[in-house]
Amino acid sequence: MTPPAAPVVPPRSPVAPTSLPLVSTPPPTIPTPSPILPPPSPVIQNTPHLLPSSPHGLSPSHPILLPPSPDVSVPILANEKDIEPCISARKSTFFGHWNVRSCRQQWKKELIIKQLLKHQIQIAAICETSMYDSGVTKIGKYTLLHSGAPSATKIRSAHGVALCLGEQATKIWKDGGSIWEAVSERIITARLQCHPVSITLVSIYSPINPPPGQTTASDNADAFYIDLQRTINKTPRKDILIVMGDFNARVSKQQHLSGSSVVGIHAVDDLNENGQRLIDFCSRNDLIIANTFFEHKAIHQMSWMHPGNKKWHMLDYTLVNRKFRSTIEDVRVHRTAAGVIGTDHHLIRSKVRLHLKSRKKSTAKQSRNLDKRKLCDPATVLAFQAALATTTCSISTASSTNEKYTELSNIVKELSENFFGVTERQRKYKEWLTNEILDIIQHQVTKCNVAGGLFQQDPVTLTRYKSSHNSRFNAEK
Repeated sequence: MTPPAAPVVPPRSPVAPTSLPLVSTPPPTIPTPSPILPPPSPVIQNTPHLLPSSPHGLSPSHPILLPPSPDVSVPILANEKDIEPCISARKSTFFGHWNVRSCRQQWKKELIIKQLLKHQIQIAAICETSMYDSGVTKIGKYTLLHSGAPSATKIRSAHGVALCLGEQATKIWKDGGSIWEAVSERIITARLQCHPVSITLVSIYSPINPPPGQTTASDNADAFYIDLQRTINKTPRKDILIVMGDFNARVSKQQHLSGSSVVGIHAVDDLNENGQRLIDFCSRNDLIIANTFFEHKAIHQMSWMHPGNKKWHMLDYTLVNRKFRSTIEDVRVHRTAAGVIGTDHHLIRSKVRLHLKSRKKSTAKQSRNLDKRKLCDPATVLAFQAALATTTCSISTASSTNEKYTELSNIVKELSENFFGVTERQRKYKEWLTNEILDIIQHQVTKCNVAGGLFQQDPVTLTRYKSSHNSRFNAEK
């Protein structure tokens, strides 16, 4: 016999030979100096599902992983029905906004969170935080999204704004992709992808009202509203847009007479320069100032007292887009929270609830058809044409085109009903209780009556039935 030929080494194969064991040992030495085989892939440790070879010809250098064993923990997704919506039509959710005059210290943040929990506020807009930079901080059950001036500048008036999200709102915010943006040290925004409609939240801190003759302050206020307008332009039109914060603006109680319907009848101040900017901004974006649409005592409307003349003013506002104005059920001041953290602004709380639009009932009259038999009568048709030609001559020529059309259509309709008559449109209902079904029912009733009569005539069967029924009744009792 001819001895077997020596194995020929392929020139360069990307796959290692299947004869190599799956261990972390060096490959056998190849005596030939020509192309060197690539070393086998390292062994994957702690992988009990690794196959030593593949039925499809793959080598151990291309491991195939089986599905994980039952002992491997797999995250379980929560059912969508178990996730309680942040805003719904079944219950009210409380939103709030507050000028806290610095919350850089940790102890003050915790005091603010305690007040939010006390007033059951799920989402709060915080302004004048004096916190530098931007980021996300976890404080108890709340998540704090903050935006401030760069820490490199270390200016005294760092301004700063933030959004506080409760436990429920935080979950919805994270499930929706954690969408938020630190626009500037005066504007921050976040989006909650709720069902059936998403919510876009904007927390702001406006510059103070410019004193007379100071162009720098006016430029700062104009720049702020330019940035705010750019932020609003990015908002999806289908979202509920809620803008909250300290606008440092006073809107006049006479503005509700202007026709723009931006300001309600319960405003309490005289208009200033920032107030006019706010009204113009709301008019451009179809927003309303929700505070001014709810009647409360004066102490439950005004949020800040002037340190000089000791007069109270309404400076903090809640804005909402007009098509969702019914979502805001109430806005009022809560005075007990201010003394706890040492601020001169009171907490504003809004009651939010989604009001679904009801379907309008159709009031259209049921259409009636002309009698088709009379339409085929030539004499009736000729009489109708003659009457129509005579009547249309009396249409006024001085009236407008719409009035002429209305008058002509009424004439045609009236003459048609007089000459041809009308028949009411009747709906065709399919009869389901046919004679065949009635015969089957009668047959079954007859059989039951016959069986019942035979049962009553047999005393043995009747006694056995009563005994069985009584024993079963006593057992269940």
